[in-house]
Amino acid sequence: MAGRQNRPLPGIGLMMAAVGLLSIMDMILKIMMTAGHSVFQLLFLRSAIIAILFAAVLPRWGGIAALRTTRPALLLLRSLAGAGGALLFFASLRYLPLADAIVVAFGATFMMTALSVPLLKETVGRQRWLATIVGFIGVLIAVRPGGTFHPAALLAVGGSFCYALMMVLGRWLGTSEPSYRQVFYFNIALGLMTLPMALTIWVPMTSMDMVLLGSMSALAFAGHFCLTAAFVQAPVGVVAPLEYTALAWATALGYLVWGDVPDAAVLGGAAIIVLCGLYILRQESRQRTPPAGNDATAV
Repeated sequence: MAGRQNRPLPGIGLMMAAVGLLSIMDMILKIMMTAGHSVFQLLFLRSAIIAILFAAVLPRWGGIAALRTTRPALLLLRSLAGAGGALLFFASLRYLPLADAIVVAFGATFMMTALSVPLLKETVGRQRWLATIVGFIGVLIAVRPGGTFHPAALLAVGGSFCYALMMVLGRWLGTSEPSYRQVFYFNIALGLMTLPMALTIWVPMTSMDMVLLGSMSALAFAGHFCLTAAFVQAPVGVVAPLEYTALAWATALGYLVWGDVPDAAVLGGAAIIVLCGLYILRQESRQRTPPAGNDATAV
């Protein structure tokens, strides 16, 4: 992948693909957690399988030399931020209702947009800010978080900040670090951080568990690659709001797998979220398409 670019449409496509792949991965993760496996065990094994996948395809990228970095400090910071974000978010779920934690997690979009200004010197226009804010309102309508504060909410806030920092650093590193290198070191960091806890609460796995785990790992491999590439291809303010479409995926998968029927609030919120994503896509298409009757080169 070339360095950081300003190609909104490819970035939007990659982001939409990433959200879909990772949503299906989350569905499989939930199925396996329901079967009694800990999230630490699942995340560790997923990272191990992804490392094996990397070993299989690494020769096509130039072998071990492809993993060498010229910016080890930033790459390490991004990897630790991503791993820490995942662990903090899951830790918050021990104490918070899922709806509250999800709302805080979606707050990372605001953090990414804000961080992109001082760190990346990107300009976030009023239309993108508006789409982000309206999309977040759609999330609030859909999940209707409770108003009682719990100190564990600070864990979710920390997780959101770590995730936002990981994505912004990913775009910053895009000038020199390919997407596959960022994904590789993120998974190594996550595997090392989850290993100690996984060993203390290990649960034996059946052959079907291994099939599900392999599928989950392949989806994570492809999804994280698309996610990282999206933030390299396009400005943070363009692709970050599209993460709201994860709620639409969750609604559809919940109905198909568990028969969960969303109520009017969830459907209304999901509609707002999807419309915001489509609005961003339309605006970017219009900005990149010259007006009718004008010479495309006369700019």
